[in-house]
Amino acid sequence: MLPPHENPALLPMTGFTIRVYGLWLRAGVDVLIAHEFYRAREMYKFPGGGLEPGESTVEGLKREFMEEMGIAVKVLAHFYTTDFLVRSSFDPQVQVLSIYYLVEGPADFKPLATQAAPDQPAFRFVPLQSLQPEHDLSFPIDQLVAAMLKEQFIP
Repeated sequence: MLPPHENPALLPMTGFTIRVYGLWLRAGVDVLIAHEFYRAREMYKFPGGGLEPGESTVEGLKREFMEEMGIAVKVLAHFYTTDFLVRSSFDPQVQVLSIYYLVEGPADFKPLATQAAPDQPAFRFVPLQSLQPEHDLSFPIDQLVAAMLKEQFIP
């Protein structure tokens, strides 16, 4: 057996973070994906981020869309909240609680960039039909949610 410092699954949990994400299905066909860098790590994920103290989850999600894309979104419905232990990819002693909402943005929104720079995220719409969760998304929880989206929205 590996000592706890060599096996992240054995490390004690020391805290948690709450993350909120928006699932924007444009015309029920394309889903918005974010391309970002964090701590020099490239990632593909659903748009959103960390909840700040004193914010509701809906307020936090709206703030994230405004900060990252400069747009106001309408939160339509709760879609999924993690119901199992997820350790942070950046600190295995931190538990991540992710909350996903279906959202709707401005009809005329067009992402300015599809490839991120180290200090600037980028966004692109991907056809839900052709989305490959394990290839197109970096994190297992987003991959699970993408599979759920496909199951629910693709006839």
